Amino acid sequence: MDEEATSLPEVVYHYTSMETLLKIVESRSIWATCIDYLNDVTEYSFYLEQVDRRLREFVKNGDSQSAFFESYLKGRTGMGSGIIRRRPFVASFSAEPDFLPQWRSYCPNGNGVCIGFRTNCLVRACFSDNEVVRELNRPFHDVRFKQVVYGVSDDRRLDEELREFLSAAADFDNQIKNKLGLDVIFQSILGFRASAQKHPAFKPEAEYRIVVDGLLDNSENLVRYRASRTTLVPYIKLNLPKKAIESIPLYESISELRSRDFIHRVIVGPTPNMSLSTGALRSYFSGLGMSVNVEGSKVPYRDW
Repeated sequence: MDEEATSLPEVVYHYTSMETLLKIVESRSIWATCIDYLNDVTEYSFYLEQVDRRLREFVKNGDSQSAFFESYLKGRTGMGSGIIRRRPFVASFSAEPDFLPQWRSYCPNGNGVCIGFRTNCLVRACFSDNEVVRELNRPFHDVRFKQVVYGVSDDRRLDEELREFLSAAADFDNQIKNKLGLDVIFQSILGFRASAQKHPAFKPEAEYRIVVDGLLDNSENLVRYRASRTTLVPYIKLNLPKKAIESIPLYESISELRSRDFIHRVIVGPTPNMSLSTGALRSYFSGLGMSVNVEGSKVPYRDW
């Protein structure tokens, strides 16, 4: 993971429908969506446009890596175009619970929930079919938990990143470089970085996300598709561990140990059936032997 565990919030939130909550609990999995299909139309390109600007400056000034950067810029326009498995895949969460803009944006009218996931479990998300994913000899992981950065990068830091990424691409195993090409590997590393930087208009969402690397071997075996209103949406299924791993003092009781399920809390969104919804969810989790705090939204909002 990118950040030390101590710097991450203990719980982050995912806003969705009651139906999706049931699917998440029953399968103990989440879906990471191809980054091109998210609701921010500048997703992925926001950071890469900054990169292109700095790379053109490198070429103009005759930087020591300018030959590679010039070649990369010429070939980048169509690179990876239409190759969905070469894109990062993302599952999104927010640091903000019971937040009105999130209810409006991501939940169906009168039937939304805000799921509080234990971050300790999200950082340990893994593929549902590990056997088809070959470990690649590189300094990047396939799945990482990242905090989203909003706004334009500082030029000095951006320049440092670009040199670091080119060096990392060059350090890949020769067999992989010969198969994919240095430019494709460099593009994938940039894409992984681009997946965690967004337009400042989205800053109120306070987003954290799981990012699946776009450079997976045999990744076509991992990609699935679901129907949306206007298109098919590619996604990858990720498994979550059942329990959080924590330092547990010996004096704690068994009931306290059971309280550390992968879901810590569920907030039922604004609904005309609050008592019915919260009561049913408490019964549902109790029947599964899960200790999940269920409560109703405190936001005074009506959309029915």
